[in-house]
Amino acid sequence: MILIQHADATQRHLDRVRNACEGRYEVLWAQDFDTDRIREAEILFTYGKGMTVETFQRMPKLKWVQLSATGFDHMPKKYILDQGIWMTSVKGSHVEPIAEYAFSCMLYFTRRMDEFIQLQKQSRWDRTCFPSELSGKTLVILGTGHIGSEIARKAEVFSMKTVGLNRRGTAAPFFQETFPLDKLETVVGQADYLILALPLTEQTDQLIGDTELGWLKREAVVINLGRGELMEEEAARRALEAGRIRGLALDVFHQEPLPKESPLWGTPRLLLTPHMAAKTDRFLDRCLDIFLENYQRYIMGEKLRNLADYQQGY
Repeated sequence: MILIQHADATQRHLDRVRNACEGRYEVLWAQDFDTDRIREAEILFTYGKGMTVETFQRMPKLKWVQLSATGFDHMPKKYILDQGIWMTSVKGSHVEPIAEYAFSCMLYFTRRMDEFIQLQKQSRWDRTCFPSELSGKTLVILGTGHIGSEIARKAEVFSMKTVGLNRRGTAAPFFQETFPLDKLETVVGQADYLILALPLTEQTDQLIGDTELGWLKREAVVINLGRGELMEEEAARRALEAGRIRGLALDVFHQEPLPKESPLWGTPRLLLTPHMAAKTDRFLDRCLDIFLENYQRYIMGEKLRNLADYQQGY
């Protein structure tokens, strides 16, 4: 049985899976894991939020989990590995909407839209608030994978200088320069825009804190669209409120949903979105494209696309 456990799934999505299966597997949709029928699942399509070892123990026939996420840091990895269950992600499927999100944030601050919105609320006609331009600015991206490379590719259109950092400093498409992460101090000072697009690993956990934010220009804008734990939120908020950076855009957080009492909600010059950089009206179809490609590989006994690399952590 194929179990589809996804809040965004509709009848149209289920029909896509059923048509691809051609009767080989029963396809069951479940809002959660409360039904006893999950014991029959051999294949699971899910985002994976809230899944525990106990959840997996209730699915003794499970052989393969297809996540609708690009990472798997939210999953009980050791248990899955010990049980020999294959786990695949949709890595590479969300590069377009996330890259667009990155540019919407950069343009928001470059064109000083935050200030114009306040002027509109005050019914003030003020033409002394001069925006800037992306052209000629330096974009530093932490992470040169699918997402980072697509952002860098689009940056060429805006005539930006692109600098990337990855684990080893390996050259990557569309980056004019690349450096290893241990050169962070010498690189981030160049940034007019700093984008965090790394996976969450032991090396990248809390990578950006007070010290690293202190290396930035006062005019710099920081955008985190990777994982909340890549950056110390409170340190970023302090840097913003102290005027040590121009702007901050956060799509990911240490705690999600972000608590109502969080001071981040009311912080000036902070653009906050609820983990929506990848979520457009095409989100689930893109995920299903990879799932159904992998399904064909699965029934043919071929290697699955985007198998989890437990050593690298993504």
